[in-house]
Amino acid sequence: MKLIVHIVEDTEAFLLGAQRALVKASGQKQNKDTGDTLHFEVSAFRGPNEWRNKALTSKSLIPDLCLLDIDMDGDQEAGLKLARLVRDTWPQTIVVMYSHLDDADTVLRLMAAGADSFISKKSSFDELPSELIHAYRVSLRKRPSLAISPQPSSLHCAGATLEAIEKRIPHILNSAVRAIHVEGETGTGKEVVADLFEAALQSSGRKPPFIRVNCGAFSSGLVESELLGHRKGAFTGADSDRAGYIEAASGGWLFLDEVATLSAQAQVTLLRVIENQTLTRIGETRERRIQTRFLSACNENLEARVHAGTFRRDLWQRLTETRLTLPPLRERKQEIESLISHFCRLLDGGPYLVTPPTFELLKRSDWTEGNVRELRNCLRAMTEYAESPVLGPNTIPSHVFESIIAAQNAAAEILPSRQVTFEIKQGSCDYDKLEETLFVWVVKAALAQSPRPTLRMLESATGICMSTLRARLKESVRQGSLAQHDFPESFWTRNFKADPLVSRGDGRSGVAVAFSE
Repeated sequence: MKLIVHIVEDTEAFLLGAQRALVKASGQKQNKDTGDTLHFEVSAFRGPNEWRNKALTSKSLIPDLCLLDIDMDGDQEAGLKLARLVRDTWPQTIVVMYSHLDDADTVLRLMAAGADSFISKKSSFDELPSELIHAYRVSLRKRPSLAISPQPSSLHCAGATLEAIEKRIPHILNSAVRAIHVEGETGTGKEVVADLFEAALQSSGRKPPFIRVNCGAFSSGLVESELLGHRKGAFTGADSDRAGYIEAASGGWLFLDEVATLSAQAQVTLLRVIENQTLTRIGETRERRIQTRFLSACNENLEARVHAGTFRRDLWQRLTETRLTLPPLRERKQEIESLISHFCRLLDGGPYLVTPPTFELLKRSDWTEGNVRELRNCLRAMTEYAESPVLGPNTIPSHVFESIIAAQNAAAEILPSRQVTFEIKQGSCDYDKLEETLFVWVVKAALAQSPRPTLRMLESATGICMSTLRARLKESVRQGSLAQHDFPESFWTRNFKADPLVSRGDGRSGVAVAFSE
């Protein structure tokens, strides 16, 4: 394994020490079973200016890792500014911050600003190689879609979201995680995630069980019997001893679909089983030990159900040791092209080809009724009118065409008509401030038009892509030009589940629309 590393540090002793430590560690075995060795190809830069002048202008290979000091050349934010530049220039590069300041507040600030990891300078140089490779591997797992050489998907999934989840699954299976919750609207691909888990388990030599249960298919009186099993004669119709689904999945995984439909009593039962890894069949007194791991899913926001008091908080906490999130298709439109290509290869009578104008039209629909499933069904319907394997605009079903027109009209009506004039004198202007002012004005104007704003709506209003828009909103809240209370609380819950915001200032200051000197 070879890693190209850039070190940016204005203290020469640390710069040379870190460089020597990484060079010295090159060639050492990383895996005694496979004999794999690690090689660091290190480039050292004395401060941000040297890095900009040499690394950005040269035709050298893109770095796998950038190790950046925080405080350089008297600028306490130099490292963070450089980290943003690295991420903008080379999105796949892992950014690791390196500093004497290793208190919790500093680390939190760095990670919130976009750093992938942090290493304390208080560690010895001998520890640096192992800490750096650990930071690289963990960060790469968290950003699997940025892997430099992604492998083709092994199952019928397409799009960066599902491909990233597929890469996470082997690590989850080999971890201590007992419970995973898949969250997403109807049609976003929760069943496909279950398929990916099952395929990963079946590819292993042991092939542990993977059992699927639709919790909504059971009546409230039978759900405990189905989950726990029962003894012969425990109730009318129990004519034999029977193991429940949880026991049958022992040693493997139980997929609980529509978990939000469980009754209050069934929630208590499931809570005890997950916590204690024991169960008692209906009609028995003997406890049975199990080793069952749980994958759960539902079409509703389970956290919202907890806040509403209809789902137990303690059970929710146990089901969500880790989460797999499937955003709605309207928030990942960059995946539509790969999804269309994928479905067109699989459709009966295919493969089909969607013309570029048709593709552009399909991107404009919000797909609010069924997400990925709705897109697939639309493509199926389009083949009805196709005289050849080429699907043109005239094959789009009328109801989808109407939704595209409605989405366009809604986007056009978001902002009020208004002319804004900026006066620049003496040939100078703070362009960053100008850009932020415009951004805040557009966002607030959009918020004034809708009591329930969505990221898709703000994307249409600002013309900024979804991922960049999230980052801009967080930064504006941190700087105080926007405030969290400008938005409904549900906006942050839906769109920033694992990415808490830190708000500075009251966000109530007026927005200037004219600059002059």
